[in-house]
Amino acid sequence: MSLKEELLRYLEEHRDAPVSGQLLAERLSVSRAAVWKAVKSLEEEGHHITAATNRGYQLEAASDVLTAQGVRCHLRPAYRDCTVLVERRVGSTNTQAKKLAADGAGERTILLADEQTAGRGRMGRGFYSPARTGVYMSLLLRPETDSAQLPIITVAAAAAVCEAIEALTGLETKVKWVNDVLVCGRKVCGILTEAVSDFESGRTESVIVGIGVNVKTPPALFPAELREIAGSLLPASVSRNRLAAEIANRLFDYAADLPGRAYLEPYRRRLMVLGKRVRFYREGAWQSGRAVGLDSDGCLEVEAPSGTVLLRAGEIRMEGEPT
Repeated sequence: MSLKEELLRYLEEHRDAPVSGQLLAERLSVSRAAVWKAVKSLEEEGHHITAATNRGYQLEAASDVLTAQGVRCHLRPAYRDCTVLVERRVGSTNTQAKKLAADGAGERTILLADEQTAGRGRMGRGFYSPARTGVYMSLLLRPETDSAQLPIITVAAAAAVCEAIEALTGLETKVKWVNDVLVCGRKVCGILTEAVSDFESGRTESVIVGIGVNVKTPPALFPAELREIAGSLLPASVSRNRLAAEIANRLFDYAADLPGRAYLEPYRRRLMVLGKRVRFYREGAWQSGRAVGLDSDGCLEVEAPSGTVLLRAGEIRMEGEPT
């Protein structure tokens, strides 16, 4: 790790108070002049650093440059050795993560992008991903499961996102089955879970969990067709590095014991559709019913005129919401 990277990691870990140049020089085993040069180099890359005489250096609250060092320092010790990659711009983090998986990338690889030009959501939709305003990440998992378990991994990811947002911002989150996270009635996060399978055996070799969170996207920046439904975590303020790490921490914990289903209750508690009438697409037509429960595999139980329907995949609409 270069001096610049070590300095950034240290400043990220100590955002709450200034750190003296002398202390940094001692901790990093360099001169104070070398620290000063590294600070200037970080500033040229877009980091906002306050340098106060007799106080030291401190990353400003507004400094929110997405970096591997910034994410890694907020990962739990058990996950600090995982691969963290940050790209300035990609088409889709999920698409790129699939290539990494095919090339043998390790379990718990984290890929983040500052911007996506072709972000993907479920049902073939796009995911609006403007630069420097969100967390766009894909996590590579290698669970011992098959593609039939993809819905439960999405449930675990949604629970991880909700818990991370609430822990860091204090905002209340809700989930619209199966993969949308809402704050104040607006969608702030979407999740796309995809399997990478071996062609010959059909076995699922890895799972890519794509997560997009609108962290500080101004309302006016959303395209017109999204302004009534999309939102962000504003006015709450949170470091994108820290949010990405906290989501990863919680999802990795859940993924380590998928059969334990520890994520089901946090997910169920935030599920906004339970007890409400919904519409769902089945057998070539939209049907109606009342969402009454969530089974142990993350499937939505709907009471319909024809009987109880178990929805494993697809999407639903709340009553009154256009189809």
